[in-house]
Amino acid sequence: AKRNGTKQYFYVSDKPKTGMTKHPGSGKYVGRYTIPGSKSGVTSTVNITCTTARSNAKKNGDKWHLYDFATYCAIIWLYLIEFADWNCQITIGAGVTKSEYSGPVRNGMTDTMIYHTGNSTAGSIECAVQYRWVENLLGNVSQWVDGFNADGTTAYYCTDPSKYADDTTTGYTKIGTLPASGWIKDLTVTDNGLLIPKTIGGSETTYIPDFVWSSYGWSVLCVGGHWGGGSYAGLLYFNASNASSRSGSDISARLLCEA
Repeated sequence: AKRNGTKQYFYVSDKPKTGMTKHPGSGKYVGRYTIPGSKSGVTSTVNITCTTARSNAKKNGDKWHLYDFATYCAIIWLYLIEFADWNCQITIGAGVTKSEYSGPVRNGMTDTMIYHTGNSTAGSIECAVQYRWVENLLGNVSQWVDGFNADGTTAYYCTDPSKYADDTTTGYTKIGTLPASGWIKDLTVTDNGLLIPKTIGGSETTYIPDFVWSSYGWSVLCVGGHWGGGSYAGLLYFNASNASSRSGSDISARLLCEA
């Protein structure tokens, strides 16, 4: 990354290049579906805390954990490079977000799609979506994201899965300060390509048309938006207002495996 005044430039290569480094979210396999087991045809497990989801993920083996903050950021970069448009609910699809349901739909509604990105209405009032074969990164259920903690609006990240834990700064690095809740206008972006909302003042059609929630105590992160989220949902929907003890019918989890 290079900076020039208030502008920051990132360069991307499809092969190793001198002076360039891999994004910290590289080298990971992301579950196509949300839990349980990343299986088609089942409904996502909800009413599960981030702590319980983390513990369950680790039972699969040493390389397994939850969808994490670094990988979340890497996927956002891939999407932006491909579409050059912040409004993924237009470029990919709205997702299952408009409250026609009172809970999540089953996994696998994009299975009939022949292309890796876009939306499908198969068996659904709304459109389940997928990005590069990963289903419902936005909409249907929000997903817990590991490796991120906020103490009020002060945000911290970790890229070492062995140190992922709630309500702590041990093993974590400060990334910046979250704004009050609102429509995202600008981002804090680190030189290694991690990002969080920085300011609000946008809308559902301007700047970064997704919503950030922040709180006043310790909180963990969920992303993507859910079945009742409407236009608040999106790849950059950033909910850092949930206590680690929270569970709900709108939040699930996604498995991740280190390569």
